[in-house]
Amino acid sequence: MYSISYIPYTFAMPEIVMKRSIKKITVTFLIVKCIQYILVYLTPTQFDTSTRLFLAKYQSSYNLKWYHKLLSWDSVYFIKIAIHAIENENFDTRLVNPEFEHEWVFSPFAWAAALRYMKAPGLKQLDALIDSLLWRGCILNLVLHYVSVWILYALTLQTFPKNHDLALKTALLFIISSAAGFLIAPYSEPTSFTLSFTGMLLREYALDYNVYGLIALKKNRWVPYLLSSLMFSLATVNRSNCIILGIYYLCDLFKLLRQRNYLVAFWFPIMAGLLMLTTFFYNHYLLPYKAFCSQDSQWCSENRFGIPFPTNLFYSYLQAKYWNVGFLNYWSVNNIPNFIIALPNIVLIWYSTIYFSYQYPLESLRPLVYITRVFLLILVVFVHVQIVNRVFSFIPLHLWYLSDRLIKTKGDAKGDDKLVYYYVHWLIFWVPLQTVLFAAFLPPA
Repeated sequence: MYSISYIPYTFAMPEIVMKRSIKKITVTFLIVKCIQYILVYLTPTQFDTSTRLFLAKYQSSYNLKWYHKLLSWDSVYFIKIAIHAIENENFDTRLVNPEFEHEWVFSPFAWAAALRYMKAPGLKQLDALIDSLLWRGCILNLVLHYVSVWILYALTLQTFPKNHDLALKTALLFIISSAAGFLIAPYSEPTSFTLSFTGMLLREYALDYNVYGLIALKKNRWVPYLLSSLMFSLATVNRSNCIILGIYYLCDLFKLLRQRNYLVAFWFPIMAGLLMLTTFFYNHYLLPYKAFCSQDSQWCSENRFGIPFPTNLFYSYLQAKYWNVGFLNYWSVNNIPNFIIALPNIVLIWYSTIYFSYQYPLESLRPLVYITRVFLLILVVFVHVQIVNRVFSFIPLHLWYLSDRLIKTKGDAKGDDKLVYYYVHWLIFWVPLQTVLFAAFLPPA
């Protein structure tokens, strides 16, 4: 009798766990987003005039509304690029170019393109069109964020089989991401991490690891492996930093070559990597070359080694010209506050790479450890370091580190584990603060 009653209970457990997870994740997501939008509403005013100037240019008689505070920082450019395409009545993303060259860094062929295709039929007045695009962009990002939470949940279960507690805690932590206000406005981050998590999930689903660390493609799962490359390629079109996800295929290639599995190495990691590289090169070199090199462009004249065409990526040229991005360019006394703002994530992310390299080594996580270290190095040494709080959202390693330590310490933190609890307390303080700063158009961006 005991065994008969026990069997149904065992099989019912995953369903019970899933229902509990759905409830917790959905309720938490709704509460966090509602609090953030309330904070936007209560934020008194914006301290930058960009939004007002933007609305004055495109609306005949604008009346600043509370949700216009979501038009801050890059979201102004995302909406503007979509409007520019609609005004020209040209919906071919291959032909529609942004108005100014620096606007090419704001995903004109990915996220902004999606915005203009979401234009409500019959909306011809710019006054109504701007508000429509703004709300549709916000709704799109909310949906993408919620969907990506569940993709990350599935990815966690695929990486750490049957560890539902870890998956749930990771999902909840991702909801209160340090990206904060950037996830409730028209921004490209949600598209980036949704595509990245999907690609990681597809690749992890396709591969098989044995006790010796050897990898092989599971039977008849070459399709999801190549689809992972498509997801990463689209993520790279959306945000160029996602190109470092190609390290996955480099690691797979080296491991397969060491195993002397040459046929699989050629058809899968090499083909997948070539798809990413081709997409990246087309988007950040060929397209701007066609658009600008028939004109008198400074980028096109940047020739080296006697080569009669640009030897620098257009994206790198724009970042250096307009944002002073370069080796140690950001290392100055006046940027010390930005380094302090970035410090919690820098420390946590670095600790996560150490943790999954030595204390909790997993062969399946080795490529992600490399990706995390490379991207962290780029952010600290080359670019505006404070953006780590939002642009690192497409890499989940630090979330797994947080979740695993929170589960294992169970409130009794000692030594390095205190870092985890300090970070969670910082998040509780940072998310509402950053939401208000974003709505007020105040740094950090």
